Amino acid sequence: RFIFSLFTFFQFFNSLNGFIPLKSITVKASLLHSELSGEVLPSKIDGVVVKKIEPIDEANRIFKYNLEVNIPGEITLKLFKTIQKEIGQKSSFPGFRKGQIPPFAMGQVYTFTIEESITEGLLNTFEAYGLEKLEGSDGNASVEQKVEDIAKTFKPGNGIFINAVVNAREKEQKVSEEVKSE
Repeated sequence: RFIFSLFTFFQFFNSLNGFIPLKSITVKASLLHSELSGEVLPSKIDGVVVKKIEPIDEANRIFKYNLEVNIPGEITLKLFKTIQKEIGQKSSFPGFRKGQIPPFAMGQVYTFTIEESITEGLLNTFEAYGLEKLEGSDGNASVEQKVEDIAKTFKPGNGIFINAVVNAREKEQKVSEEVKSE
């Protein structure tokens, strides 16, 4: 019964992964991402630097980007509380009251919080800078920092800084009616 509860717990949270598969959260570049050079895009979010590194397919507006993202502590705390609440509602652990998460599972809660924080930080960056995620493995982000390393010092409410390289498509710019008529 205990093993089934753990399986249900991990199965539930594996279904939460969307934007960044667990496999893609590793160091994949030979250079540190922060050392990559490119055109720095105008700032649109505090704590975020986006560099357009190189064209992948210019005709389709696909480029490689280096993202330096500072995820605020408010986001990590909000996600931690949400994940903790969902685990409490959807999982039961023998020997613990309904809704209570045992200490041995808190490391996994932190890991999920970090992963979701990274995902939210990247999605917010994409939205602010007018970028679209590519489908399939072409759109996976390569994050310089390992989740395990972040988890060693992570506390909910503290910010997380990440460097990521990702291929993305620039959204088409909408041309206003005034420009069209000129």
